[in-house]
This record gives sequence, C-alpha cells and structure tokens, in this order.
Amino acid sequence: MEEDRHGVFAWLVLWGWIVGWDIWAHRHGKPTLTATWKTLTSNKYGRIILTAFWGVVTLHLLTERGDPHQIARKLVAERRRRDDDPPPE
Repeated sequence: MEEDRHGVFAWLVLWGWIVGWDIWAHRHGKPTLTATWKTLTSNKYGRIILTAFWGVVTLHLLTERGDPHQIARKLVAERRRRDDDPPPE
C-alpha cells in the first residue's frame, strides 16, 4: 500500500509541474507545453522524434513492458537461465 501512495504522489507532482509550467508560461508570455509541442511537430523530424518519445513514455507509464527495471530483470533472469542450463553435447 505504501508503494501506491508513492505512485499517486508522483502523478500529482507530474500534474502540478505541467499545470504550473503552463500558468507560468501564460503569465510571462512564454510558450506553453502545447504550443511547444505544436512548434516541434511542425516539421518532419520533430514529428518523428516526438512521436517516438511519446510512444516510449506511454509504453512505460501504461504497461510494464517499457519499464527499464522490468526489462533488466528479464535480461538477468534469461542470462541466469542460460548459464544454469549447459549446452547439449
């Protein structure tokens, strides 16, 4: 249960950062995150890079497949399995 509170806290911090940034940008005449996204995706390369980045972030946040810790654990487990399983003679 304690871990759930940490996750909720992290989401609240992320939400606060985004809202805070947009309020600050609006008050100081700077581009908001949405305006920056539109600017960066207005050319082919920016669109490709941001789409890939957003896909990786979404994969990481919404599934465990993109979680670097899960990937590392699976690689370590596979390596241990291979090391414990001698090749056939």
